[in-house]
Amino acid sequence: MQPVIFKTTHQPRFDDLDPYGHLNTSKYIAYIIQNRMDGSRNELNLNAKFFEQIPFALPVRGINIEFVRPIFLDESFTIESYIDSFGKTSASVKTKMVKSDGKLAASGDLTFVSMCKKTMKPIEWDEEFKKLFFI
Repeated sequence: MQPVIFKTTHQPRFDDLDPYGHLNTSKYIAYIIQNRMDGSRNELNLNAKFFEQIPFALPVRGINIEFVRPIFLDESFTIESYIDSFGKTSASVKTKMVKSDGKLAASGDLTFVSMCKKTMKPIEWDEEFKKLFFI
């Protein structure tokens, strides 16, 4: 099975920049999370209402980003992400950010956890939910 790849294009806003004129480190994370939400909606038809109604939450447990090249104000960039694997209660997501000139800006890994909303404890993934992320 092949993973569903979420692909989104972004343009930094002026207030996303650090004092050096490039994308602030914290904004990389915000754009990656936005890519996951936009991709869920656009590729899988999973809207905010869906995430409100399911009995589990999907908090980020860990994130690792390798910064390769800075992104400046007038540069658009594309983010691609996909679920690489599911563990018992976690999921590993691979992501990369590519500048409009085709050069890699950053790559990274995220770990999400399936957490019961009532108990706030990790729970095993719903098998039908997992299937949504693969073709």
